[in-house]
Amino acid sequence: MKKALSILLALVLCAALAAPAFADQYGELTVSGLTGCYETTELTITFEAARLDRETLTFIDWDEQLRTYEDLAVITVRPGSAVTVRDSATGDRSSAWPYLLVDGRYTECAGGMEIASGTIEDWKLTELYSNSEYVIGLLCLIGADSGETCYVRLGEAGPKVARTNQTLKVNGETETTEIYNIDDKNYFKLRDIAMLLNGTGSQFSVGYDPASKTIAVVTGEAYVPVGGELEIPEEDKSGSCVVSSQSLTIDGEPVALTAYNLAGNNFFGLRELGEALGFDVEYDPAERAMLVTSR
Repeated sequence: MKKALSILLALVLCAALAAPAFADQYGELTVSGLTGCYETTELTITFEAARLDRETLTFIDWDEQLRTYEDLAVITVRPGSAVTVRDSATGDRSSAWPYLLVDGRYTECAGGMEIASGTIEDWKLTELYSNSEYVIGLLCLIGADSGETCYVRLGEAGPKVARTNQTLKVNGETETTEIYNIDDKNYFKLRDIAMLLNGTGSQFSVGYDPASKTIAVVTGEAYVPVGGELEIPEEDKSGSCVVSSQSLTIDGEPVALTAYNLAGNNFFGLRELGEALGFDVEYDPAERAMLVTSR
């Protein structure tokens, strides 16, 4: 039976971690240094989609004393995203010391285990625990005096995201804009929709207050472009998709709409926007087209 327990893997690093600045978004992230689980080798691990935060973790140490460590670097990895392991001695695999997470505390397991290129979900303790299959939930990179303790865990399953080229028509005219299908619904950049409806009876302005992280929409006001509207970048942002942490007000009133942030841009469901802002949304299955009509 598969046990839903988190595992902590320890790698002794003798150099500082080569990681980017802390951020709220998923993105490519690399840690590197010298590992000494069995012998000292150069190790680099690259996560295709991860984010770096600071947290507090509690351990039962080697002397069986309970200790809490603050301000630790914690990397959260998107489920299913690729992980590349490069070890100077063993190629695309390396070794680590695992810890079990029980009742919010990490306890060291007996013996090491292998980690390899693939996904974190591929790293299992099947050899150490022959009667159970423990799914990896956390990887620990422990730095020496010149390095830093860094922990990597498997994040919660995110939404199913894919870039799509579905047709969009606004008041009968075919328009080109960046669209993502998230959990089988189409999401658009708020500013793109504002741009497309500018000058119609359903126009609306978009403002932003960075202090309160609030998007302010005012219906009936003309939209003022800020640059980048209706552009379609080559980069596929699917791997950066997270639930937006920003608030939304419409005409000064807080409104709860489903929104996702992809690489710094907020994407909203078209139908929800239509209901909230006063424009009609239909679907033409023959043309595979979303039809937007202003009022």
